[in-house]
Amino acid sequence: MSGGTALPEVAVTNTDLAEQTPESLISTPESVGISSPSSTLPHAPRHARRAHKKSRTGCATCKTRKIKARNPADPTICTFWRETVVSIGLQCPYIMRTILAISALHLAYHRPALRSHYTTHALLLHQTASRAATALITPGIESLTDAVSLFLFSMLTVYFGTSPFPSRGPGLLATYGHAVDELELALVARGEGPRDVLDAMLWLWEVSDSLVPLLRSDPARGLAPAQEAVAIFAHFCILLKHHESHWWLQGWGDHLISRAYDILDAEHRSWIEWPMREIGWMPPLHIMP
Repeated sequence: MSGGTALPEVAVTNTDLAEQTPESLISTPESVGISSPSSTLPHAPRHARRAHKKSRTGCATCKTRKIKARNPADPTICTFWRETVVSIGLQCPYIMRTILAISALHLAYHRPALRSHYTTHALLLHQTASRAATALITPGIESLTDAVSLFLFSMLTVYFGTSPFPSRGPGLLATYGHAVDELELALVARGEGPRDVLDAMLWLWEVSDSLVPLLRSDPARGLAPAQEAVAIFAHFCILLKHHESHWWLQGWGDHLISRAYDILDAEHRSWIEWPMREIGWMPPLHIMP
């Protein structure tokens, strides 16, 4: 080239290209004569280290920086828990029950006066969810939907399991969970056409050795019916009312839910508002809270 330094000519033959592999044709910084940045570029100037004021409580500057780093919440994570998880729960009953169980524990923490009420609800919801989820755990889960739901259930259970609230004991909890599960099946069956009254009585037989003993009282020994057991049994009155076409069941639904209302305290009476509406029974004015 005229007027400047001539560039060296490089002769490239067909033989040279033929002997190259595809990988060798890919340009890298070193292959085109560019050295590693660390070896050629000057080091960026380092900032002088900020002085730290020593104290027994630590450096205030470091504490502030850590707080600022922890405060921002990832909007993607917030959206996942607030929207995605709830959407999955609407399609998966055991996920929704687990969400509601954690919500109940949240309310138990913020409402100490009703802590027992919300904690019991949380335990029953989570135990029902656990049985449904456990039934789907197999050596090889082929359904991607089941795999995602089970993984999410395990994540939610971690939050539930770290709750500081005491449980009611595995034995009693199992009794309540079994009674609720069986009663739910019987109540759902009401809408499936005419059913034999013995199908409704089957629930009473199922819990005769577990839940029914908890309904008994012994004033001499200072024993009263378990509030949770009475509330669960009150829902059985819906089945009794449903089968009132049998003369020998007429009036029993109203009578038993009335007795349940008398036994329950103000906290647990709210548990039987739904069966009261289903039956159409209202407490007398003189005993309403």
